[in-house]
Amino acid sequence: MADLVRNYVVFTSANDHSVGEIISGGTGPAGSYIGVSTQSGNAPPVIEYCKAVETELNALVFPPLRKVLRGRPPVERELHVPGGRIDLGAVVPHQPLGSLKILLEKEDLVRRNIKAVSGLDSNWLLGQVPHRIAPLAARRNPGAHSETIDLASAARIREDVLGIGREGLLVAIVRSKMRAGGLQ
Repeated sequence: MADLVRNYVVFTSANDHSVGEIISGGTGPAGSYIGVSTQSGNAPPVIEYCKAVETELNALVFPPLRKVLRGRPPVERELHVPGGRIDLGAVVPHQPLGSLKILLEKEDLVRRNIKAVSGLDSNWLLGQVPHRIAPLAARRNPGAHSETIDLASAARIREDVLGIGREGLLVAIVRSKMRAGGLQ
């Protein structure tokens, strides 16, 4: 675990220690705003794992789309989603895992333009990522607000995010970011 944390922190920017703190289990600003006590069992670590994946996916998906779509007419770059619209040609507000899953899985504007981004592994991003984040999205909000997360579910999420027994989702996302032109 210590090697993973050291290696991953190399990939995070010097000004953003929250992901490194999330992985190491440290407490920091990333965990302080969700309003979950550390006495809530397995929920806080699961929520933090989910938040790390969510943050890294936002950084992987939206900056390259902004470069491709900037300057195009609104009809070619805007999505109408519950709660408003998203302009993919501008800075996109942070999207939660459930929204990312839907955008990657079903939104033609996103899918078509991800395929147009040079260096981005669109087959992996559009094919495998929605299925890998589905269990995270299903546990994140209920775990934060209403449900207890059992130890077995927490262990499965930890294994998938960190890569215990297989390549972790965070490692795969960082690798994809590097192949697409580096860390944004």
